[in-house]
Amino acid sequence: MSSLNYRSEIDGLRAISVIAVVLFHAGLGCSGGYVGVDVFFVISGYLITSLIRKDLKSDSFSFLGFWERRIRRLFPALAVLLASSIVAGCILLMPGDLRSLSGSILSQLGLGSNVWFWFDTDYFADTSEFKQLLHTWSLAVEEQFYLGYPVLLYLLRRLKERQLSICLWSITGASFLLSCYTLRIAPDATFFLLPSRAWEMCLGGVLSALPATGIRSTWGREVLGWCGLTALAYATFFYTAATPFPGPWAVIPCLGATAILLATADGKSTVRSILSFPPLVFFGLISYSLYLWHWPVLSFMRYAISDQLEMSERIVAVVVGLVVAILSWRFVETPFRRSTWYQGKRLAYSTGLMILLLAGASGWIYVKRGMIGRWPTDLSPVKWGTDKKFHSPDEKPANQDRLPRIGEPTDESPDFVVWGDSHSSLLGPMLDELAAERKLSGAMACRMGYIPVVGAWNQGDRQRMTTWNDAIVAYVKRNQVKNVILVGFWSSNVNIPGNGDLMRVITSVEGQPRSSAEAEVVLKNALERTVIALNEAGAKVWVMRQVPVQKEHIARQLSRWYRSGSKEAVVGIPLEVHRREQSHVNPAIDAACRDRATIIEVDDECFDSNGHSRVIETRLPLYLDTNHLSQHGTHFLLRRKFAQVLDEIARAPSEVPE
Repeated sequence: MSSLNYRSEIDGLRAISVIAVVLFHAGLGCSGGYVGVDVFFVISGYLITSLIRKDLKSDSFSFLGFWERRIRRLFPALAVLLASSIVAGCILLMPGDLRSLSGSILSQLGLGSNVWFWFDTDYFADTSEFKQLLHTWSLAVEEQFYLGYPVLLYLLRRLKERQLSICLWSITGASFLLSCYTLRIAPDATFFLLPSRAWEMCLGGVLSALPATGIRSTWGREVLGWCGLTALAYATFFYTAATPFPGPWAVIPCLGATAILLATADGKSTVRSILSFPPLVFFGLISYSLYLWHWPVLSFMRYAISDQLEMSERIVAVVVGLVVAILSWRFVETPFRRSTWYQGKRLAYSTGLMILLLAGASGWIYVKRGMIGRWPTDLSPVKWGTDKKFHSPDEKPANQDRLPRIGEPTDESPDFVVWGDSHSSLLGPMLDELAAERKLSGAMACRMGYIPVVGAWNQGDRQRMTTWNDAIVAYVKRNQVKNVILVGFWSSNVNIPGNGDLMRVITSVEGQPRSSAEAEVVLKNALERTVIALNEAGAKVWVMRQVPVQKEHIARQLSRWYRSGSKEAVVGIPLEVHRREQSHVNPAIDAACRDRATIIEVDDECFDSNGHSRVIETRLPLYLDTNHLSQHGTHFLLRRKFAQVLDEIARAPSEVPE
């Protein structure tokens, strides 16, 4: 296959993109640095389309040659990364986390890590910072694209350039419209999957297919080039994690990259000179290896040291990632790309063998549940009892009077209903036992992420939340339930995170809160409406305060504790930190429940005599992650409180406040 004339300014553009991504991931500025990936997509589409069309015109194109070139370019460095991740994972990760890592390796070897991470959205799953290969989703998108894209260009090879441009524009437009539409109804799928991302690579392809890709006017090149840089700078520094993405917002960085490619294609310009600056070009040359290595280094350091790395530690992680990237580029990426040995059958055999070795090791780890024997039995599980049998997938079980039941088996109306999100479902086994002892029957109205209030919802989920919550109130009325216990992760609906993301913040017809203080008012009003509606239905209402939210994931706390050999007890957050976390929650609960509902206090059970949250007892963790209690945790921390509640329910019918 032929090659294209080298353009150093494209490596400079790659450098800007990868630097933005690295700084964003390290939390060192560039709040919208994630758009660097979109710039990579545009560049890749432009170069690959140019290369394929050049070979098609000279009748030298070969599908095997094309894919061989991609393997030589991408696979060796990726294979070293995957092998290194297995070794590091075996040393550092808890069994469940190692098993998850091995699953992501298998999916990447099958060119589907983007699909893996799209499906890996379990409510109890870890946050993205601790998925060591999360960044490979973009490689999978490109790999999937280039499985079919050469075939498309080959089938369209007889078309004139204008006709080819029209076809590519049509595909680009269709993918873009799909991205805009699905962003509202399935944002995770829009972010990870090829159909809603293909337009970004096709945009580069459209540019390559234009009859002329250069601008002859010096003035035109300057204006277009600076407009492109401005667009990239705007997206990089002014976008945030709260920006809906990709969809329409991806247009600015993608068009910015396209403008730069067009402005620098032919003739001198200031932007071309800037992007051809040798140090910048060097970062562009190592951009692939730097992209590969920076994220796993950051992720493993977070796992080994602290969930929240200090700035100095993040800087060290970036430097380490840079050094490893340079070594990878110099001794792995470049030699294999230029090797005359790593071609043809040797390439096929050696690549196939490496895939088999990586897949075999990862598959064995996955089957062995993350090599669970590496850890003491009581510390091994990642999920100490997330029994999902108490969850309802939608409102149908409530509408059909088929909510999961606990306690005394009966077809009669339940004595009480537990209504809430995932925090409520985790009480199921304990309440089942307590209710059976008292000859009470209960129903579990639990749905993950759904706050138990009427007339309020999370952003983008209004219809499903309101339908579900209205169905539970109707269930209580229809079955004349005398007691309802509300349990929720209240603070997640009130406290706005540092990145400004409002997706989980409670909202209502009163409007979208822009501060935690405003969200407190919305919660108070919604909870008050809910309590009044349940009282009017004849039910006494109980509202459980929230258990403390830990700053560190329990699995990683235990991992560091076990590896360090420390004899000191593992402790959670101080009481004052918990009170600060609940400063906009507890006042809302107090105001909404006054003279209408009974509040279940839990702080006295959750904190020790030294004022620290209990997180481990008799070597068994009391939490699943940072905020969900384990089964052991619910029994140890909450059993006495709920025994009192059920004793009161069992003694006499509820007296409903007027």
